[in-house]
Amino acid sequence: MFFKKIPCFYYPTTVIMLDDNMSFLENIRMTIDDFENILLFDSPSRVIEFVTAANSIPECADILDSIDSDEVDFDNVLSVDYEKLASFFKRENQVSVLVVDYSMPEINGVEFFERVKEIQSKKIMLTGEADTTIALEVFNNGLIDKFLTKDISSINTVLGECINDFKIKYFLDSKINTFLSSFNAIKDDSNYLSVFNDWIKLYGVVKFHQADEIGSMIGIDSVLKTHTFYLLSENKLQDYIKVAEENYASSDLLDQFVARRKIPIFINDGNKSLSVKDWGKIVGEVAGEFEFNNNRYYYCFA
Repeated sequence: MFFKKIPCFYYPTTVIMLDDNMSFLENIRMTIDDFENILLFDSPSRVIEFVTAANSIPECADILDSIDSDEVDFDNVLSVDYEKLASFFKRENQVSVLVVDYSMPEINGVEFFERVKEIQSKKIMLTGEADTTIALEVFNNGLIDKFLTKDISSINTVLGECINDFKIKYFLDSKINTFLSSFNAIKDDSNYLSVFNDWIKLYGVVKFHQADEIGSMIGIDSVLKTHTFYLLSENKLQDYIKVAEENYASSDLLDQFVARRKIPIFINDGNKSLSVKDWGKIVGEVAGEFEFNNNRYYYCFA
């Protein structure tokens, strides 16, 4: 999967496709990434029952340490606990996208979406050419996120791309992501996006979460192995070099830092508590660098 924009957390979710023509759904299902997480239904009532029982996306209060734990007060937020984002991986029973045909014998697509309008899933309605006026009205009213005409020859490709985009948008539009993205613009940078997607592809990462305020990421692949994309600014690296010098770090370690060949990886509380003499245990090879907002950033994959 390719990410055009990167949410602060992502994990596999369920896509539901509803149509009384199951052969049409089966044909499309095989063209979509992660197709094993796509469920096909021909009964609207069964889908409503399923999505009602599914988990909802986590809220901001799940990651913020605030003065009042019952009500999140954004003016009094003390810190963001990025490690709590990892706990969201246990909440994978979520429906990120609903694809529903307009014309069905039990109820039509508009009636269906009226019944699930409180569900956070992204909603796509499939129509025939004659139903596009109805679909446009429903879209303008905010009941659905997109409508597609089934009659077009490229419907398989177009719908597949739309589903893949909406699986990501489901997380991008979450309150948590909106809050964290408000002070983390680097994830929209083209250089960052390129490096991130290289990391996803290289290690087969299927779920990930932001690990610090800069934009480092921790990911997990399909066999549950952990991978790290660590990012460090030039300014911060200079601070670490100064600390290393003041605490008599080995000349070899200092040389690696000064030459920008290796950087210390402070991505969890355990690493942050290490004394300087043990920093050699947590260094990573610099894989590359890029500029952002007049600052240089180094990154490594671990």
